[in-house]
Amino acid sequence: MHSRCLKSRCIGLLLAATLPLASPALGQDTTPGSVDPASTGGAEYGRPTDSTCGADTSESIVVRGFEVTPVEYPALPDVEGTRINAGKKTSFIKPEEFPSIANNNYREAFATTPGLLVSEEPSSPIINIGYRGLDSQRSESTQMLKDGVSIKNEQFGFPESHYAPILDAVDRIEFIRAGASLQFGPQPGGAINFVTKMPRRDKSFEFLTKNVFGSDELFQNFTSVDGTVGSLGYYGYYDHRKRDGFRANSDYEVNAGSLKLVYDVSSDSRLILTLDAYEEEHGEPGGLIAVPVFDEDGLLVPGIALYDVDRNVTTRFFDRFRLERYYAVLEYQKFISVFTQLDIKAFVGYLSRFSKRQRGGDFGIAPDPNPEPGSDASTNDIQLREDWTQGAELRLRHDYNFLGDTSTLAGGLYFYHAIQDRSDERGATPDAEEGVLRRFNTGETYDGSICRESISLRQAVDHTWSALGILTAKPERER
Repeated sequence: MHSRCLKSRCIGLLLAATLPLASPALGQDTTPGSVDPASTGGAEYGRPTDSTCGADTSESIVVRGFEVTPVEYPALPDVEGTRINAGKKTSFIKPEEFPSIANNNYREAFATTPGLLVSEEPSSPIINIGYRGLDSQRSESTQMLKDGVSIKNEQFGFPESHYAPILDAVDRIEFIRAGASLQFGPQPGGAINFVTKMPRRDKSFEFLTKNVFGSDELFQNFTSVDGTVGSLGYYGYYDHRKRDGFRANSDYEVNAGSLKLVYDVSSDSRLILTLDAYEEEHGEPGGLIAVPVFDEDGLLVPGIALYDVDRNVTTRFFDRFRLERYYAVLEYQKFISVFTQLDIKAFVGYLSRFSKRQRGGDFGIAPDPNPEPGSDASTNDIQLREDWTQGAELRLRHDYNFLGDTSTLAGGLYFYHAIQDRSDERGATPDAEEGVLRRFNTGETYDGSICRESISLRQAVDHTWSALGILTAKPERER
């Protein structure tokens, strides 16, 4: 009897602590089936008195549920082409399965992919992607690939990503998480591979155009043509995006195009040539701050821009950014047999990044609009970075029978070379395009690697990975 009373008291105390907090009205409900505190002779709500411990006055509670079948996790196949995905945490996205995505909004595309953080820049087409706590700034910690080739500015000396392909031309996005992606580059935050569309085989010609109009003079045009004629397939597109922005100097414009040619050398081999061109320019209207900054006299610092006061104000009227990127990739795919596949890629590219930024002021604090000659605000910093990259990759996959079980062995060779130049100039005006050379740096990078991995497809055991990385870099020279 004593244990039963103790159990009843514990349950009553738990109900008294939780139910009134859930809803104020819930504790005052006197509808049939509810408990009125007044009817219990002043006893605490839901808490039985000693006189009721001997009687069974509890009401039965029936909880009914239903089975929820989780959606199958969209992982990559165990073996894909010359690559083994088994044993790695992977996922993929098909943009065509989403509602129409306007203005290359990658936040919508990655909405169902756990762990990815996408931060946009409203005044530019640059996409910043991070994974589980890693900094998303310019996707520095995440390897970015397009059809298996890195689209980083320069993987080692300048590992930022200012370019991302238009989603309308992407067939699927593959994501390999964390350390399993190190076979694609030095970034620890996973690898994102944009697999672009291939020419359609059922038609010799197809034409598609999409046009989007929006606020702040937004205009987007995507036009593509593709088809296959005989042994030659083609897919090409033109991407144009333009917007004035909701702040002064927050405009941007993108002009990009790509051509993919697929030639069937034989029934078991083909060549794929991809040519990319990308140009964009955008303004940088400057940052806003939330905490006021005061001078020595207790007054607000001149030029301060508070977000809570006016989120549309501009603090930088002359800061601009330009990017040019030209790339070519040649790929040879060959089925040596039904058990063996070969894939060879060679790539070469050029990238130019230009920026000019007025000196003076601070983050969220505009420079003096009428600067004195010779002051910081009367000049600007001009930076030009140029990258020349080339490389090649060979991958081989072979299926074999071992003790009655189907197993797969994959391996490859990778070589990468890059030259990077950086010049810093000081302009004589806030909007100068060129100035006096203050610093010039140059660097050269060599990288080579050998990889091998194998897996038993039925038992998912004997999964091994080994890599040899060779990295030599000439130190930057400054003058």
